[in-house]
Amino acid sequence: MMKQILLFIFIFFTFSIYAQITTTVTASTSGVGVWTPCGITSATIICHGAGGSGGIGGASNGNAGGGGGGGAYTVNNGITVVSGTSYNYTVGAGGTCPASITNGIAGGATNIIIGSTTVTANGGAGGAVGPNGAGGVGGTGTFSGGNGAAGVGATGNAGGGGEAASSTGAGNLAVGSLGGTGTAGADGGAGSVGNFGAGTNGVAPGGGGGGSTKNFCGGNGGDGQITILYTNPSYAGANQTLANCATTATLAATALPAGWSGNWSCVSNCAGISITTPTSPTSGVTGLSPGYTALLQWVTTYSSGCTITTTVNITSPLGSPCSTVVPTNNACASAIPLTLGTQVSGTTLNSTNDIYAGAGSCTNVGNVWYSFTTPSGTQPCYTLQEEWVNSTCNDMIITTGCSASSIGVNTSPNIYNDYSSTENSTAFLPSTTYYISLGSTTQGPFTFILSAKSTAVNDQCSGAQAIGTTPVQTDNAAAGCEYTYVAAQDANVAPATLCASSLENVSWFGFTASSTGTVTITLSNILCNNGGGGFQTGLITGSCSTYTIGTTGAAVCIAAASGTVTYSIPGATAGKTYLIGMDGNAGSDCHFSISGTNVSPLPIELTMFNANLNGSSVDLSWATATEINNDYFTVERSADGVNFESIGFVKGAGNSVKEVYYYLQDRKPLIGISYYRLKQTDFDKKESYSVIQSISIDAKNTFDFMLFPNPSDKNEDIRLVFNGKENDVLNLSITDITGKLLSEKNIKLSASSQEVNLKHHFDAGIYFVKVSNKDGKIINQKFIIQ
Repeated sequence: MMKQILLFIFIFFTFSIYAQITTTVTASTSGVGVWTPCGITSATIICHGAGGSGGIGGASNGNAGGGGGGGAYTVNNGITVVSGTSYNYTVGAGGTCPASITNGIAGGATNIIIGSTTVTANGGAGGAVGPNGAGGVGGTGTFSGGNGAAGVGATGNAGGGGEAASSTGAGNLAVGSLGGTGTAGADGGAGSVGNFGAGTNGVAPGGGGGGSTKNFCGGNGGDGQITILYTNPSYAGANQTLANCATTATLAATALPAGWSGNWSCVSNCAGISITTPTSPTSGVTGLSPGYTALLQWVTTYSSGCTITTTVNITSPLGSPCSTVVPTNNACASAIPLTLGTQVSGTTLNSTNDIYAGAGSCTNVGNVWYSFTTPSGTQPCYTLQEEWVNSTCNDMIITTGCSASSIGVNTSPNIYNDYSSTENSTAFLPSTTYYISLGSTTQGPFTFILSAKSTAVNDQCSGAQAIGTTPVQTDNAAAGCEYTYVAAQDANVAPATLCASSLENVSWFGFTASSTGTVTITLSNILCNNGGGGFQTGLITGSCSTYTIGTTGAAVCIAAASGTVTYSIPGATAGKTYLIGMDGNAGSDCHFSISGTNVSPLPIELTMFNANLNGSSVDLSWATATEINNDYFTVERSADGVNFESIGFVKGAGNSVKEVYYYLQDRKPLIGISYYRLKQTDFDKKESYSVIQSISIDAKNTFDFMLFPNPSDKNEDIRLVFNGKENDVLNLSITDITGKLLSEKNIKLSASSQEVNLKHHFDAGIYFVKVSNKDGKIINQKFIIQ
């Protein structure tokens, strides 16, 4: 049966006379299609017919069918073509197993019609049915295909498959169990060996299939192929590697023939890049960034309107000589302190390896150092992400001191790892300073970020994280770190539902289909650590308690360990809920970006959720981009990241397509680490959860104050009630809306709670009170005089 999908493979090699490109377009899967040349006048056409399938041996033991014949090989040099004209072609399908015990099926013919000329290569005949079936005759063309070998019943071996012909004459094939070799085509399939067995398939293009014994199927014939050779009039030039740290280059596209125009543009790593004369094949380029490779494209347009795009890479390497600047943190003793959640960037250019150079497995050219100190109390899960440009091997090494042994080493082209007290032997302890060395095989740019996360909220189906059309960077919860598997929490979901044999650390993602049709979920930038080094996922339709596996009852599975994968969901129904469960293979923790097409998130799209310390209170703020049937939010707090209690409710916007901001203050937070999350409730009482935020509060720095009445009248005293430690000295200052200081005084607390009356002569307006203690903690409040 003819296949409808066409695969085009483009192979480029240098055409030496004009330093242009000779392009080979290969239709390597059987089917029909159209080729439309652009700006050329001639081409060479090469056709391969498809191979015939092998014959069936017959009903009795020892009966052998013949091998299928090979497809023909036809070539037409320098055939005239017209730019912009569409030419139809057909690629023959290899013969397949017949429905009954008969001869093999012939391979299809391959042809292309160029004006009044048809270039054709016929397919080979199928092998004859046994006993001792004759080999199929090769297809006819400029060079005929090789004949298949006859079956050999006496020994129980089937005949060999026919070959595609060589370019010098018809193929010849010795009788036996193996197919011949095609010089310009492909090998025939081998016949089966023994009394019971199917023949093997011929290889594309045009190999005949091997015959079988008894009543097994003969091998399929190889599909045909079309190759079209022509000189591409548009060429962006060879890739360039510049001198170290060069910021300018000259492009080297070939001059365009008459009737063509061109334009340069930058495709990737384009920051700061300027193309001097975009329409000139030899334009200058400025603003290149050392350590990066910029991808530029040369888009040329012919007078008929067709276009050809070619690309070129321009690399500005880092190296010496280039700069005499040495990174300030090229030694452990000069490590730069990190701020959680803040990305840093740099390079090891001109840096040298120090005492930890040999701790990893890469041959590094230099390393740099960072440090951070863990807070007291229970530790969250720390995520360390290191990404380099153009590096083949990187080392990330963690120590507890500049002379201490390494407690953690990770080596990978791009490193994304999680550390916790339960997941790794390299546990991060409270109140401890850690030093992180980053080294690489190149002195190229890198980025690094250290972030902290506590217990995952989407490790249960009911807490599925909403996904939309914008990629969100996330992970499947790290086993033993953010997440510990409890079989009862998703008891309704069997491992096979998620295409797994066992479940260790499932994370859930949910959406609704925006319209009826295909939904495509994309997971990109995948990096996996620990466990089996990958993940498997499954799709369910409906709710966590009542659902259909996949969309029709059959499992829909995707597995990956790196790169990018897509999840195609055909026939999705508008407004229907879909949930994806992702489980790490043997507990593997994978980081990735996830998004979809034709999807709407469930039921709100949360763009921000922050917890910030304000004196001894915690300000909780969040925002939504869209809301669907959103009744209210519940703000929940926990001392351990597992057991949560409600501390307040905030009414939702219902339905909204604009950004809405929310706020709630926790005036009595827990001493130590407090964990916060949002529970969102629909009008129909469905619930979903946000990610968890944490904040640490030190008891010795706890203080607060209240100001009332607010607003107050012009002649009314303002009362301030301070809460803090007895004998603590607080500094109080008042400024107007312009920032002008109006009053400042120190207040010594004679008790843990103390009230002060503030007499004033302020005019009507807006004012600000700032109170700070000796430990540097600051509280700001606004008040109004009417």
